Amino acid sequence: MDYGLVWNHTEFGGIKVVRIPADKVWRPDIILYNNADSQYNNAILSTNVIISSDGNLTWLSSAIFRSSCKINVAWFPFDEQNCSMKFASWSYDGFRVNVIIQTKEGDLSNYVENGEWDLITMLVERNEVYYSCCQEPYPDVTFHIVLRRRPLFYVFNLILPCMLITGIALLSFYMPSDSGEKVTLGITTLLSMTVFLMVIGESMPPTSDTVPLIVPPSMEVSTLKLAYRMKRLPAGVVQKFKREMPAYESSRHLTTVQNYEIRSKIALVLLQNGTLV
Repeated sequence: MDYGLVWNHTEFGGIKVVRIPADKVWRPDIILYNNADSQYNNAILSTNVIISSDGNLTWLSSAIFRSSCKINVAWFPFDEQNCSMKFASWSYDGFRVNVIIQTKEGDLSNYVENGEWDLITMLVERNEVYYSCCQEPYPDVTFHIVLRRRPLFYVFNLILPCMLITGIALLSFYMPSDSGEKVTLGITTLLSMTVFLMVIGESMPPTSDTVPLIVPPSMEVSTLKLAYRMKRLPAGVVQKFKREMPAYESSRHLTTVQNYEIRSKIALVLLQNGTLV
């Protein structure tokens, strides 16, 4: 309420409400404390202020705010983010400019759904902060917004291809070591997984707090293939693998070795008899 803008409507032709530009009246310096937009002054649309004859002023304006938010990508793309937006006066204390809330839940009547995020809740909280320098309270209104990512796009375009490539990479270990296709398959899957890791990195904000759960399996398979190409496995690892390998795998490997020895003996006999061309 502005007592300097009070008038008797009976003396002015019964006019009870007037609308004037917002820059013609005093407005409190309510700003977004965790603002992340360099063009903050242009974010708020300058609409008219509604002034009543009893001194009440109503300013209904729309704005596009950009705020900083700490992102947790540990469960990407099945993650939820909790972001806060703090509004308060920059230079006035609570005795001069007081901010209040009418409800503890945000008004979602005009909410427009987003294709990437679902809005779970939006709670409103009023706080009063006391600083060591001053005795006056400094109130603020904070909006707590909980967002949940829609994972359908990432499941079909990221997770399923990664699982398929990882399965192909693991199956390459069952191919014979002297097979040229094994080397080609290993290099191809390694390059494919590298590309998908780059796509994952571009889909998320850069942060060093957590690593998405989708990244370690891909890195482990890539590291395993590199280690398999570079040097022999330790003897202890080989013995453990032989002990834990199923019996049918051992018999299949033994049959392959026996068939190879038989073919070698047949070729040697034919060569000695001069019948092998």
